[in-house]
Amino acid sequence: MQMQRTLLAAVVAVAACGGNKSSTEPRPIPPPPVPPPTGPAVAVWVTTANQSKLMSREPSATLTSGTQPEGTTITVDTTQQYQEIVGFGAAITDASAWLIQNRLPPTQRDALLQELFGRTGSGIGLSFTRLTIGASDFSMHHYSLDDMPPGQTDPTLA
Repeated sequence: MQMQRTLLAAVVAVAACGGNKSSTEPRPIPPPPVPPPTGPAVAVWVTTANQSKLMSREPSATLTSGTQPEGTTITVDTTQQYQEIVGFGAAITDASAWLIQNRLPPTQRDALLQELFGRTGSGIGLSFTRLTIGASDFSMHHYSLDDMPPGQTDPTLA
């Protein structure tokens, strides 16, 4: 009976140690849990080259400093400067300029211009506006950079 108890205790001890592994073999230590992100969230939109995703809203990413366990890493070297940003702008068609000037009441026009060019409050602070030099597909009528009276031409754009 004593022999059976000793044998049973040995089998239980071997099973508890992982089968036929030596009981002195170190067990792997699991990696520490990844702390939850603490930086600001960034909206992620994806368009793929094969167009399987077109401006597809993806889960937000979180900006953090240091090395991340997975995903894309963007390294910002604050000691390296390439160029200065003068400002940002947007395009406007002649039709939209006409609507802003002729159809918006002055208070709405002023509010729109503050939203576009304002640098305080809800303004997005645009610095530039790009206009077409000929008609676009949203123009009120067709015209070119150098319209001439019927029968005349100006190949040198004088």
